[in-house]
Amino acid sequence: MGIKEFENLLVKEKVCGVDAMIFIYFFEKNPKYYLWVKKLFDLGEQGKIKLITSKITPIEILSTPKLIVQPEKIYLYQEYFKHAPYLTVEDISWDIAERSAQLRREKGLRTPDAIQLATAQLSGTNIFLTNDRHFNSIESDRIYMLEEMMGF
Repeated sequence: MGIKEFENLLVKEKVCGVDAMIFIYFFEKNPKYYLWVKKLFDLGEQGKIKLITSKITPIEILSTPKLIVQPEKIYLYQEYFKHAPYLTVEDISWDIAERSAQLRREKGLRTPDAIQLATAQLSGTNIFLTNDRHFNSIESDRIYMLEEMMGF
């Protein structure tokens, strides 16, 4: 899939669940993935798509050791998660907790991954974008691996 097909898919689906690693690639401007993840966030900025993630995403991002030496980024990331108009950061509701437990039990997902996927499934997303191979254990045409989309 090329980046234009990626864009077309996102615009067609309108609501995308986003795993924490995708935000990390964006914030850190990861050279391998940045062009693609920037396209995702640009489409959000343009109002063409909505993004949904779990409260676990800011927990994972704000707890990275890199921020010990870059404390100014903590505030920037907090503000982003609180105020980006195209992004919804979902609380972990009882329904999400139950679905997460089911995913852990049936698919063997780690707790953070189960919470991310349950959040996407129960929050009206049409697709879930990740780069975490732990999701390979789940057969779904709605879970997209960034590297696979990029042809790696």
